[in-house]
Amino acid sequence: KVKPVYNVLADGAELGAGEAVDGDVYRFYRREFHVQGPHVRPFLRRNGATFNSNRWCIYGDSGVDYLFELKGRRFLDFKVDLPVVHYSKGAVKISVSSDGKDWNEIAECGKRDIFSAAAAAGIFPAERVYLRVSGVGGTSLQTGFPRVTARIDGTRLRAAGFTRYVDEKSGDTVCEVG
Repeated sequence: KVKPVYNVLADGAELGAGEAVDGDVYRFYRREFHVQGPHVRPFLRRNGATFNSNRWCIYGDSGVDYLFELKGRRFLDFKVDLPVVHYSKGAVKISVSSDGKDWNEIAECGKRDIFSAAAAAGIFPAERVYLRVSGVGGTSLQTGFPRVTARIDGTRLRAAGFTRYVDEKSGDTVCEVG
């Protein structure tokens, strides 16, 4: 059995593959997930969509939820870019939450394009940000992975994340991502 291990910073915050901090700016962008999917930070909290190589296939009202969290730091704002890479019909909405319960829709995308949206200032500062990408009604489309940029508080630093998959018994690295 293997478990994911992330880059742990001096203050205890973890950064996985695709995550980086530069000064007070947090970024997340992964071009490809393939088999690593839900174990690469930020964590995938809900998956009701299907996965095809490097994109989410969203049908009906299916979708995915991500959790963005950096131990000991708070998000001061949050911007997401979402590419709709294949479009048949319907729309996808982008929503955010600071508690995973009360959702604020920040965009609705109904064509092939890259959509950008920022979360309302009212949820910040936030220790965690949940991001939901979900279909609206009779949707049939595919999205790439979200690109996230956010300002964070705490000590300024420069670091990039990685994810290693380690054998739980031996401690040997099985593979490394990013």
